[in-house]
Amino acid sequence: MKISMANIQRLTAEIVSIIDADKIDIDLSFAEAGLDSLDTFTLFLKIEENYGFSIPDIDVNKIKTFQDLLNYSNNRLLENA
Repeated sequence: MKISMANIQRLTAEIVSIIDADKIDIDLSFAEAGLDSLDTFTLFLKIEENYGFSIPDIDVNKIKTFQDLLNYSNNRLLENA
């Protein structure tokens, strides 16, 4: 299984309904896309729930952009395979 940017866009749009999923660019930071810290935390929780891994607090601060989240998530899935 691999997480796609479309998956992350969909989850983000579910959290912040005013965000158009198609407008979320992979290189944007969460703040640039209109997510506040609570929205970002909720996105991480949704990723954890949907894909069965946790994002430790020590790693949360390293994930700044959607690309970071995508890379991190897919690496975690590979580790757990």
